[in-house]
Amino acid sequence: MKKLSFFLMAMLFSVMSFAQDAPVYELVPESGSNNGYASNCDITIDGITWNLTGNSTMQPWRIGGKKLTNQDRALYSKTPLAYNIDKIEVTHGTASSITVNSFKLIISDEANGAGETIDVAFKASATTTIDLPEGDYSNKYFKFLYNVTNSADKNNYVQFTGAKFYAVLAEDAVKAPIIDGDADFISETEVTIKAEDDVTVYYTLDGTEPTTASTVYAAPFTVKETTTVKAIAYRGEKASFVTSATFTQATRVTAAEAAELAMKVASNNALTSVTYVINAYVTSVIDQTLSNGQQRFWVADTKDGGQVLQSYYCNVPQVLKVGDYIQMFGKLTKYNTSPQMKNGDVTIAEEPVIEEPTIECKDALDFGAVAYNAEVAAQTLEVAGYNLTSDITVILSEGAAFTVDQTTLSAEGGNLVVTPVSPLTVGTHTATLTLASGEVTAEVTLTIVAKDVYTITWSVNGETTTTSVVEGDKLVLPAAPEAPEACSEKVFVGWTAAETVNADGSEIEWITATTVPTAAATYYAVFALQEGGGGASEVVDVLDRALTGVEGTNYASWADVSATSDAVYAGQSAGGNEAIQLRSNNSNSGVISTTSGGKLAKVVVAWNSNTAAGRTLNVYGSNTAYTAPTDLYGDASGEKLGTIVCGTSTELLIEGDYAYVGLRSASSAMYLDEIEITWTTGAAATYTDYSTTCEAAPEVEVMELTMTNLTVGDYGGGITGLSASDMDNGIEVMLFLDAEGNLMAESSIMVNWMDYPVTGTVTKAYNEELATDVYTAELYTTVGETNYKLIITMYYVPVEATPLVVENATIDDQVETSGFMYMTGEWTDAEGLVYPVKAEVPGFDATVAEAVYENVTVTIGGWGDDENWLGFVQGDATVTVVENVVTLTGTMSNWEGLVLDVTISGTLPTDGPATGFDILDASVAPVKAIRNGQLIIIKNGVHYNAQGAIVK
Repeated sequence: MKKLSFFLMAMLFSVMSFAQDAPVYELVPESGSNNGYASNCDITIDGITWNLTGNSTMQPWRIGGKKLTNQDRALYSKTPLAYNIDKIEVTHGTASSITVNSFKLIISDEANGAGETIDVAFKASATTTIDLPEGDYSNKYFKFLYNVTNSADKNNYVQFTGAKFYAVLAEDAVKAPIIDGDADFISETEVTIKAEDDVTVYYTLDGTEPTTASTVYAAPFTVKETTTVKAIAYRGEKASFVTSATFTQATRVTAAEAAELAMKVASNNALTSVTYVINAYVTSVIDQTLSNGQQRFWVADTKDGGQVLQSYYCNVPQVLKVGDYIQMFGKLTKYNTSPQMKNGDVTIAEEPVIEEPTIECKDALDFGAVAYNAEVAAQTLEVAGYNLTSDITVILSEGAAFTVDQTTLSAEGGNLVVTPVSPLTVGTHTATLTLASGEVTAEVTLTIVAKDVYTITWSVNGETTTTSVVEGDKLVLPAAPEAPEACSEKVFVGWTAAETVNADGSEIEWITATTVPTAAATYYAVFALQEGGGGASEVVDVLDRALTGVEGTNYASWADVSATSDAVYAGQSAGGNEAIQLRSNNSNSGVISTTSGGKLAKVVVAWNSNTAAGRTLNVYGSNTAYTAPTDLYGDASGEKLGTIVCGTSTELLIEGDYAYVGLRSASSAMYLDEIEITWTTGAAATYTDYSTTCEAAPEVEVMELTMTNLTVGDYGGGITGLSASDMDNGIEVMLFLDAEGNLMAESSIMVNWMDYPVTGTVTKAYNEELATDVYTAELYTTVGETNYKLIITMYYVPVEATPLVVENATIDDQVETSGFMYMTGEWTDAEGLVYPVKAEVPGFDATVAEAVYENVTVTIGGWGDDENWLGFVQGDATVTVVENVVTLTGTMSNWEGLVLDVTISGTLPTDGPATGFDILDASVAPVKAIRNGQLIIIKNGVHYNAQGAIVK
């Protein structure tokens, strides 16, 4: 196997001072090449391809031929040497019966071209030093030109044994590393990288240029497939040139295949560029006594296979005999009609065991889960027969839901096409496929799962369309429908399985693209009024390897990357397989957003085919900006939103509000051709008046009414009400508010208007000019065949209270009989009108000096036709008792907007009915007496009967 020591061929350092050291390139002839004479032979040594012209030989390197008179023979480079070469040492061996008339070195700008010529004194069996004239000889082509004479009818030659090329190098230049290993190998080769002691070597295995982010060389490593190794050495910040070497794994073929390939070679003795491995039997020996352990023989794939491929001058460790089983390793050629492996290496191999008759194939074909009525693609079963004596019979089990394209295969096997029938019944179908040849059989289990197909009905305000979905699959939503003409002011907001929905949008179970139906279903379009204008839109960012700027398999950090949205991304990844390559074992690889692109809506990935099935991408969301991919491996990871699994899924819809996204591998390496990140931007719209049906609005007669001076009252249960009335129109409106003063649901509207049921809505707004809240009610009712729309605008305007003062009121107590104390008198208003006034205080207790009484009612005016009447006001009042004088104070109002500051005072009676007042001195014990046969109670000098009445 060919050993390589590769030197760098790259650009020259710019230097101020220089010194010569080891050669930058060595041209060393290698064994195992062409031992015949050919007109042109190419061989590549350490990345530089050389050509030996004329009737010369490459094994060993011999310049010459037969019957030559002043003939030119050249050895020239077909690849430029990048170093600034300043000296060459060329070594020759024997000049066997040939005359070298002249020896020249030609330096040119193109391969085998004309250029600067240097005459060199030829020395056989010696080393000649060629010092180049002063100049820049970097990136030049070099040619050794021999003019020779040989009059004999026999091949004579000059032996070329090697050349060393020296270059101008800076004294502190970093020498390029040397990569060593078997250039061609069968199964594996160990690669060693040699460099100076004080440098760090970085290398790659994918052909990309190495950098300080690449793998650090620490010890020899093994490659098991064709691999290009590139290496660079660093001393501090100073770098060497890049060294490159390709290690090629031999191609394994049979003897028959090798013979066919050899016969395709263009000319005799011209070797193929590919190294092959052949295991075969020796079927005929031509020559066993050649020098250097070389032998000539024929091989075939079987012991009696005849002369298929000839071994020509191959290196063999022992004398071979017919029937030996060997392994051959080398390149192919032909000589006339003889296919050959020439100058290869041969080893004794372990002969394969002759197998028993057998049929080899997969033991199962699984067609997966499909729709029961789908046409399913066929699968091909590869069948191989070994040592069979008869053809293979193909038998399907009875009732199988499959067909085969043939019922017989040859004894060597073949391809059998298996196709499921269609349509299938829903369920799992299995069958057995039996392959038989004599006593030899093989069984293949066939499986297919037929899924049900559900009909999905999409209803848009009663108009329907249908689609189908396979059992277990997600829905494919139809295009968003336009709102029907009957409710053209609404917009489509989604689908639901409920035929009706709540108008406020509560408890709607939405049908989405993630819904998986379990039966046929009908889904209804939901429409709603859009408020606020919305303005939300989607922006999609597409990230790929080119955007990250990372190439090759070495991981590197990147940042400040933008696509379409405002989002800014950073990450740590590699570029293997021309994809975004992520891993998790170092806890630092991933993709994050450092600036938000809006609200995260969806993540979609395009898996590279090199990603193993089951590899999982974790998706994280956060409302705090990520700083580095390492955040995804600790407390700063945010919330894990879900996963995308290779071979199973490609996208994740995001639920919830998240402004930043993070992506990392759950385990092991993965490759992503693209990552699509969808952001929602702009303010989201709000919606009201949800519905699944839209009926044409009825024609209505519009009535408008404005009400002011709304009053506030308490009507039990802690509910406060605003009310307004227009007695001329017979309309009274009551709006219920919650404890914070906000309007409650529309069911809290009370309207007394022609005794017909009324529905509607109320909105509230603040009027800055009036400095008050304004309530607008849109109410609907139907009277007979007429539809009415009543628009009421109601203002709550604070009214300055009118003072109502009554002095020397008469107090009448009925606490024990009716639960009230009554205070009556007269009030003269600002216009001089006199009104009778009566205050009703429930639950009055004269023994309490000061108390607040609830639900106090003051009636103003009489009930007769001749007296002024203002109605009554209500509210809470404070009542004080000082030396038998009772004073009632409070601010009261009625629903018509009358507001009064009430003050009523009067003296408690000391004679007459006094039941319940208990105003006498309780410290004086009463005296009981009998007068005129009746019980008399004397207390504080006042006589009372048994009923508490004063007796005079």
